[in-house]
Amino acid sequence: MENKEMKNNNKTGSENSSNSYNAIGIMTGTSLDGIDVAFVKISRENGNNSKGKDKLEFIDFYFQEYPEEVREYLLYLAQGGSATSRDFILTSQVLGKLYVEAVEGLLSKHEGVGIDLIGIHGQTIYHSLEKEEYLGMEVSASYQIAEPSYLSERFKCPVISDFRIRDIAAGGLGAPLVPFVEYALSADEYNNAVFLNIGGISNITYISEDVNEIMGFDTGPGNMLIDQAMMDLYDKTYDKDGEIARSGKVSEELLDKALKNPYYEIEPPKNSGRENFGPETYQYLKAEALKLDLAPEDFVMTLTALTAKVNADAIQKFCPRLPKQLIVSGGGSENGRLMQSLAELLPGVEVLKGEVLGYPNAAKEAIAFAYLGYKTLLKEENTIAQVTGAEHPVVMGKITY
Repeated sequence: MENKEMKNNNKTGSENSSNSYNAIGIMTGTSLDGIDVAFVKISRENGNNSKGKDKLEFIDFYFQEYPEEVREYLLYLAQGGSATSRDFILTSQVLGKLYVEAVEGLLSKHEGVGIDLIGIHGQTIYHSLEKEEYLGMEVSASYQIAEPSYLSERFKCPVISDFRIRDIAAGGLGAPLVPFVEYALSADEYNNAVFLNIGGISNITYISEDVNEIMGFDTGPGNMLIDQAMMDLYDKTYDKDGEIARSGKVSEELLDKALKNPYYEIEPPKNSGRENFGPETYQYLKAEALKLDLAPEDFVMTLTALTAKVNADAIQKFCPRLPKQLIVSGGGSENGRLMQSLAELLPGVEVLKGEVLGYPNAAKEAIAFAYLGYKTLLKEENTIAQVTGAEHPVVMGKITY
C-alpha cells in the first residue's frame, strides 16, 4: 500500500457531531499466530447520549501472520525467557510497526476512508493470575507490548491501548474483557446464552435478562495444548478441522489425570493463561501419555476432548442454568471434532458458530477492542465489575493522540 497519509475525520469523543465512528480493532492473542484486524462502524441512537443504544456494523477483517522469527521470540518472552529492558522495548517497537503494516493491508481495500479511532490489545508478555509479593508489596499486573505511537502517527487518529491494568488497579483480574462487549451488543437478541471463545485459552460469557446473572471467565485450555502437541509431534501449527483428532481415540485414563488440575474447581471470577496451560502442563501430559504408550493421534484426540470437557463442565457447574444456545468463536470453532464433542457433552443446547453474529469467527476479539476503545474515547465505563472481580466498573485504556 502506498505510504500516504490517511484521511481522518478529526472526531474525538463528544466532538463527533456525526454520531458515527470508523473504528479499527487489533488483537494478538495467546496463540501467537499473527495480527487480527477488524474494521467496524459504530453509531449510537440519540447521539452521544450515554443512555443511547450502540450499533456496530461489521465492515471488514484482515489477518497478517507474524514473521516466524518474531513469533518464536514472542513465544520465548511469553514463556518467561531471559531478556533485558532493551529486548522488551525494541520488541514493542517492532510490533507497533507490524500493526501499521496490518492496518495498511486491511485499508488497501478501502482507499480514502477516514479512521476515527484504533483500539489495540497488544501482545501479552505477562499476566498475573493472582496477587504476588514483590519488593515488599502485594501487587498484580498485566503487561502487553506493541507501541501505539506508530499507529497514531500513521493514521492520524487516537489509539487506545493498555486496557487491563485499570481494572487491576480497581481490584479486578484485568480479565476477561470481552463479556462487556458481548452484553452491550448482543443481550437484546440473545439471553440465556453462552458465548464461548476458543483461542489459546477458552473463555465464556453467560448472558441473561437479569444483569446480576451475567458472568464471564476463563474456563481453561482452548487450542493451546492441542497446538503444542501438533507442533511437537507433527510439525504443524494446529489440527486443521480436527483431522488428526478424528483419526484417534480418547484415553480416558489420561483425560482423568488432566481434569485433576485444581484450576477447574476455582469459582469465578477467574482467569488463566500460558502460566496455567503452557509448556509445563504440556510436558506433564506428554510424559503421562508416553507411560500409557499412546499413539500421537490418540494424544491429540485426548487433548481435544479435554478442551471440550472443561468447557462443558464449566457451563454446567458455574452458569445459573443450562443455556439455550452455545455460540462458539475463535480458532477452536473451526475444529470440527472439537465442535462435535461440545455438542455431545451438552445435549439440548443448540451449538452455533459465531458467524450467526454477523461477522467472521476470527474477528470477534479484534471487534471487541474496537468497541472498548470507542467507549474509552467517550469516557464511558467499559468493564463489568462482577465479571473481573473489581470493586467497581472503570474506564479502561490509555489514549495516544
